[in-house]
Amino acid sequence: MEKLQAWAQSLFQGADLTKVRDDLLLEMIVSGKSEAFEILYDRHNDLLYRFLFRILLNEEVCLEVLQETWFKVYKNTEKFDGKASFKTWLYTIGKNTAFDRLKKKSDLLFDEPTTIETFSDEEEGMLENMVRAATREKVWSALEQLAPDQKTVLAMWMEEVSLEEMAQVMERTPQAIKNLIHRSKKKLKLLLEGDGHE
Repeated sequence: MEKLQAWAQSLFQGADLTKVRDDLLLEMIVSGKSEAFEILYDRHNDLLYRFLFRILLNEEVCLEVLQETWFKVYKNTEKFDGKASFKTWLYTIGKNTAFDRLKKKSDLLFDEPTTIETFSDEEEGMLENMVRAATREKVWSALEQLAPDQKTVLAMWMEEVSLEEMAQVMERTPQAIKNLIHRSKKKLKLLLEGDGHE
C-alpha cells in the first residue's frame, strides 16, 4: 500500500489534478495531499447536495448533513476499498448520515421489499406529467410524506444513478430496488392525486 501511495504521489507531482480519477485522488489524500480532497469536493458536492436535499427536504438540515458527510469521507479515506465507485461510496455515506438525522427526528419505518412490479411506459409518462403539472408546494408536501428509503431511491432515480449503484447504496438487491422504485413512484402518484394520505 505504501508503494502505491508513493507511486501515486510521485506520478501526479505537478499534474492537473482535475483530470485524475477519484480512486487515485483518494490515495493522494491518504498520502497527505490535501488539495486532492478539494478536487473530489468540487467534482461531487453539487450532486451530493441534490441527492441529500431530495431525502431531507430541508436546506438547513441538508447543509449540515452535507458537511458531516464530507467530514466522514475525509476522515475515512483509507477505508475506501475500491469495490464500488467513489460516487457509490459517497452516496452510501450520505444516505446513512441522512437516515441517522431523520431517525433523530422520528421513528420512521422503512419499507421492506415485497413483490417485483414495474410501471408501464404510459404510467411512467403520466407520473412525470403529474409532477410537472403539480404546484411546487404540492410536490414538496407529497415528498415529505414518503418514507426515507422511498425519498432516497427516488432521488437516485432522478439523478439517473444505475440500478446496480442504487442496490449498493441501499444495501439491497437490484430486484428489491426495482420494487422500491415502483412502490415509491406509485405512492408519490397517489399523493399528488390527493389519495395517498394514510
